[in-house]
Amino acid sequence: MSAPEGWMLVPIEPTDEMVAAYRGALQGYIESLPEHVRARAGKFGVRVNTWSKACARYRAMISAAPKPPVSA
Repeated sequence: MSAPEGWMLVPIEPTDEMVAAYRGALQGYIESLPEHVRARAGKFGVRVNTWSKACARYRAMISAAPKPPVSA
């Protein structure tokens, strides 16, 4: 099975590697914030997302993704 130009096939459920990449990207974003913003966020319990939250968000993104164009 191949995907149309500009699209790629992805699993319905994220793999361990995909979730790790998601967490890594989120952690990288958090670390890129100025120290005073990170310190304030920490007081309110902001953490890198758990597996279940990452999976739920991934599924939500997949379900909200536009459908690929039908090729003739």
